[in-house]
Amino acid sequence: MPVSRSPHELSPLQHYFNHWADKDGNGEAYCRAELDNEIIEDQHRLKVRISPYRMMECVGNLGRDQVDSSTLAIVRGIDIRKTEIHLCEMAEEQNATHVIIDYDVKSHGTSETTVQQSEQLILDHLRRLDSEWQANRPVDENGTFHSCDLTLIDKGWVGYWNEEGELKTWASQPVEKFCMEKGLRRFLPAKGHSPYRSPVPGDDVIIGDHWHMHRGEGKERRCTEVILDADHWHLLVEELFMHQQFPARCF
Repeated sequence: MPVSRSPHELSPLQHYFNHWADKDGNGEAYCRAELDNEIIEDQHRLKVRISPYRMMECVGNLGRDQVDSSTLAIVRGIDIRKTEIHLCEMAEEQNATHVIIDYDVKSHGTSETTVQQSEQLILDHLRRLDSEWQANRPVDENGTFHSCDLTLIDKGWVGYWNEEGELKTWASQPVEKFCMEKGLRRFLPAKGHSPYRSPVPGDDVIIGDHWHMHRGEGKERRCTEVILDADHWHLLVEELFMHQQFPARCF
């Protein structure tokens, strides 16, 4: 169920279907993807299609967690689900080539896992992953170790209600807790929006290219968060693999 509802709405269920009816014609996709945590196929926005054959052509000559010495930056994205964590790590090389150096799916619960159990499992899982990343940093052909410059963690999954029926807020979520523990320097909570609308410039917002950051404490957050144009970045990553001059590669 949604996090909050209007005084004019009789129940969380009505609020849910109000979202379904709104969102400029995208309510169904919003509810299914953001509130139900369902993976859906959008055949209208994402026009680039990557075939298995194309992906096979993009396999590089480096192994997992190996990078070229010309690497300029490494970024990581993490998708949080109730019982799983999906992660992907990409390096940018000096010649504008992008390389996926790690991808994995890790589980931390079952269908019987409660909301409270899942939140603690997610937090413990992120802490454990961070320890593993520190112990196993990407290495280049010269034996030089590299560090990930930025990790964005999707805080889209949220246990809206606990087992006692108490309404939960974003501020109690494991992604924010973890990022605050890390000091918000290389780890930031993120959220993809579709359709995306850039906010009005202000002292509490930083606006970028198809993304913006809410700074400080907000009504439903305690720390800085990144809001992304989901369609734009999905399409951009797919286009990297289709680029003829500087195609993306996989380990």
